[in-house]
Amino acid sequence: MKRFCATAVFFAAMLSGCGSVIRREFLDNGARDFDFRAPNCSTDATARSAPIEVRYLGSGGFSIRWGGDALLLGPYFSNAGGLWRAQFGRLAFDERRIAGGMRNIDAERVLAVALGHSHFDHIGDLPILLRDYIGGATVYTNREGGAMLAAYAATLHPRVVAVEPLVNQWISVRRKDGTASSIRLMPLSSDHAPQLCSRRSWPCTYAACELHQPWTTPWTAHRMRRLCGGGTFAYLIDLLNPNGSVAFRLYYNDAAPGTDLTLPLSVATEHAVDVAIICMASYDLVEKYPERLLATLKPRHIVISHYEDFFAKSDGSWSFVPLMSNRKANRFMARLKAATEGDSIAWKPPINAVCGPMTRRWSMPVPQSALYFNP
Repeated sequence: MKRFCATAVFFAAMLSGCGSVIRREFLDNGARDFDFRAPNCSTDATARSAPIEVRYLGSGGFSIRWGGDALLLGPYFSNAGGLWRAQFGRLAFDERRIAGGMRNIDAERVLAVALGHSHFDHIGDLPILLRDYIGGATVYTNREGGAMLAAYAATLHPRVVAVEPLVNQWISVRRKDGTASSIRLMPLSSDHAPQLCSRRSWPCTYAACELHQPWTTPWTAHRMRRLCGGGTFAYLIDLLNPNGSVAFRLYYNDAAPGTDLTLPLSVATEHAVDVAIICMASYDLVEKYPERLLATLKPRHIVISHYEDFFAKSDGSWSFVPLMSNRKANRFMARLKAATEGDSIAWKPPINAVCGPMTRRWSMPVPQSALYFNP
């Protein structure tokens, strides 16, 4: 009975508080409040020719393109198709939505996929992506992600690297011929916020399980909640010049962390963080996020992600993820504004008009829109 009541409370809370308006006071580039369900902007050819493209794929996923090399971060397009199904249904691939999500990505350039954790809304499409689009790409994931991908070892032969032993170490992303690319990664120990309340146990934390045996059956034979989140990691991503120096540095997380970030001293002093990609979902369930993170990173631009409803199947329109509301979103913007005011930072916004709320300090792109930067 207690478990039933807890489940009822979980879904009642998840279904409340949806909205989609960011107040005008937090925007620099609009004459009205922004409703991200109806974006109306485009990117000119000059911006598209910029050497750095950061494209938001939805559900916390991104593609990063630098010259002829590209990296995917947590790509997920299928969407669960409802909260009840996400909790109790089996995982399913939506190949139409996957094809649509990949339409703006040159799959031949994708050398690697990096995952912060292995919940379904980050890793769930990977078998189809590896089969049809990015075969041969290296997958950097936690141990749970590797254990689940073992189900496809005989058919897809995924190249999986567990990041746990590589924390605070640079990883040179390799091209398919074995040569070093212009991209390198550093996994950083991070954390995943609870999804319902501040407790770090069921039902406040979703799929916080561990796997002790590799999977042998396809993911479609498993319920979605069985895709264990495992350990959570953030990443530093360096885009390198031909001489090996850093041209551009990004930070990426796909979950709001409740722990402080520490960077190796040599890394912190080597190059500034040009763009910090940060998750907004569940920010209110961890203390002083994003303030403490931004105080450490001091990024020159902030990209807000993982805010829209990744359960929904609709195309071309979005609403906030369940549990997010207009009030909560605007409180996040207020905290973001307070955390960055007064900083003597040379802000470096994208060179294009972003589809979504935007200021010089931060952007909140809608899914499938791109931000373009010069080094």
